[in-house]
Amino acid sequence: MGRFESTLPARIPAVQIIKNSDLEELRELGSGTFGTVYHGKWRGTDVAIKRINDRCFAGKASEQERMRTDFWNEAGKLASLHHPNVVAFYGVVLDGPGGSVATVGDLGLSKVKCQTLISGGVRGTLPWMAPELLNGSSSLVSEKVDVFSFGIVMWELLTGEEPYAELHYGAIIGGIVNNTLRPPVPESCNPQWRALMEQCWSAEPSERPSFTEIGKSLRAMAASPTKAQPQK
Repeated sequence: MGRFESTLPARIPAVQIIKNSDLEELRELGSGTFGTVYHGKWRGTDVAIKRINDRCFAGKASEQERMRTDFWNEAGKLASLHHPNVVAFYGVVLDGPGGSVATVGDLGLSKVKCQTLISGGVRGTLPWMAPELLNGSSSLVSEKVDVFSFGIVMWELLTGEEPYAELHYGAIIGGIVNNTLRPPVPESCNPQWRALMEQCWSAEPSERPSFTEIGKSLRAMAASPTKAQPQK
């Protein structure tokens, strides 16, 4: 049993294991903090193949165990999602080059973001990157980095637009680092949605909510008598 099979939690939805030999990589689409994504083929279908960086599972034995368990939990959640507006998740690859792992999903709804930063060991897609990733103030990647990105995604859901589409990457970096650049929020935006979104993209990681808190806030909005919606 391999290192990843041994950490497969008992109570997660069935996750399909895909053989690396069944995949055909056609071209690289982009790189991020946690891996590199390729356009490929699997069983005649166009797919997105995300090769996960080995360093994502580095560290002490206890940390490696926790990260592998988190990997399986996330894979299980993705496998359980079925919706026309959610990219289909096909499965995981455990026998990649050098024993690496990968995830495989549908390419149809995927969109390639071109503003990818690769500098000084930092990788990411600029509009969604937290300030601490750009100014080197923290060598640790925490949940709060993803919370910042989620705040930008909330804005995308609100407007249907891509953030900073007209700006050069240098202006984006400077604006995010100096806390002078955030996407413009329409005046018609629901106040609760706006408050949560702006809290998520706060310049200070400690001021951003946890995903548990975000989930509670979103459920409260959904249960509100007024059915709080983002609203353009």
